[in-house]
Amino acid sequence: MFIKRKFLLIIIFILIISPLSSLADTISFSPDEYNPDKDTDFSVNVYFEDAVDVTTLSFIGEYNPSLLSYISIDVETFFSDGGMCMVMPLIDASVPGILNVSMSRFGCLGVNGDGVVAKINFHSADIDIQNNIEITSSEACNSSFSCWNPNISGQGQITIGNPDSEDPSITITSPTTENVYNYENVLNTLTIAGSASDNEALNNIEYILNGGSNQSVTGTDSWTFDIDLSPGANIIKVIAADASGNTASSTLTVNYSLPQAYLSLDQENYNILSNSSLETILSVNDVSDMTTISYILEYNPDLVSYVSTDLSTWITQDGACMIMPLISDDSINGIVNVSLGGFGCSGLSGSGEVATINWQSTSTAGSMTLSATSSEMARSDFSTSLVLSDTAEISISLPDTEAPVITILSPTTESTYNYKNINNTLNISGTASDNIQIVEFIHGVSYETGGGFGASVSVAGLDVWDFDVSLHLGNNIISVEVADASGNTASSTLTVNYSL
Repeated sequence: MFIKRKFLLIIIFILIISPLSSLADTISFSPDEYNPDKDTDFSVNVYFEDAVDVTTLSFIGEYNPSLLSYISIDVETFFSDGGMCMVMPLIDASVPGILNVSMSRFGCLGVNGDGVVAKINFHSADIDIQNNIEITSSEACNSSFSCWNPNISGQGQITIGNPDSEDPSITITSPTTENVYNYENVLNTLTIAGSASDNEALNNIEYILNGGSNQSVTGTDSWTFDIDLSPGANIIKVIAADASGNTASSTLTVNYSLPQAYLSLDQENYNILSNSSLETILSVNDVSDMTTISYILEYNPDLVSYVSTDLSTWITQDGACMIMPLISDDSINGIVNVSLGGFGCSGLSGSGEVATINWQSTSTAGSMTLSATSSEMARSDFSTSLVLSDTAEISISLPDTEAPVITILSPTTESTYNYKNINNTLNISGTASDNIQIVEFIHGVSYETGGGFGASVSVAGLDVWDFDVSLHLGNNIISVEVADASGNTASSTLTVNYSL
């Protein structure tokens, strides 16, 4: 019984004492700063402090393989008792930049105290730069086969040659040079551009959006990239790094919002005759991802009647989108309800023509207001919003039956004129008027040996006119004619007897 209790006490003593003895031990680099020349071999010391009965030591070292090339590891005399203890190192350097090292003592008690356990041999790159090497994890075991994780102290700093210590500079120049930019657009993509410089050489430019991962850009001295914004504040940080690892950054906050969409008619005023047809074009502006739009047309049924709706190629996406129009016309109250929804279509963004609405005026003259009001716009995510309305005035008048007036004033107001001159060119001038507007003017000359009217000249608001005519010997009949928009015409003639 006494022997069993004694054996139990020994086990408890080992279990209690062994872990406590390892609480203070630390693995680190000593010294923690190294300054090798470029393109040369050098060593880094792995140091173990406050070791108590350590028989096995494992650690993982990480380094930049583009700057350091691993050569080998040497077990130092502190861990091998000056070579008296056989140490079997197991080294895995198959992954560039990562060293898995395990060193075990055989036939010896555990090592105690402080000392360099190993030297890692590297070859430096041919570049002036500063970088770090670090131990990321470690495990130690003692002769009682108890294992623990020693403390890890800091990093080792590797300064190759004489690296540049001056930071680069970076500036955002577009869409603004300010720190904050308010962006309202139906498209959420924005181009960010700027410039960067360094006293020696830039290595790369990257950006971070809203604290996310580093993203690459196009260019270095002059750089640009596109980002997709989310509604609200978007924090964009652009970082420049030089070949020595020095960095600089610039930050821009973009406040993004969607504009207010609105309907629009193609004209503010329409002037038509009674008993005639009218086309009005309805557009939608500044929409984002629109898949369905519903709107109401209100009109005066005493003056016009609704005929039909022709969908535009924009809303049908050149025929690729099947639109199911739902249209109802309340001809008594003058209300047209329209709903246009697509199937198998992507959402529309931006501005475009929705439809051409065809009307027929009645026989009554008057004026009315045509209003286009959105009841709802839907997006592909099934969210909805209202769209601002638009109105237009339609004026309907009875047909014009009044003919215009045209008068020849020069070279005479009479119907005949005798002209004797060695120069056969004569200027004819006069006036014209109409109760609404003259839209066409024609002049010509006929004479005994032939002739004809001149070309039709389209004019607007013609009230004074003149032209030159080349006369033939004998009688020259000069004719002038005007027409208004309703096709009413008027004419006048002058007979010129020309002689030398």
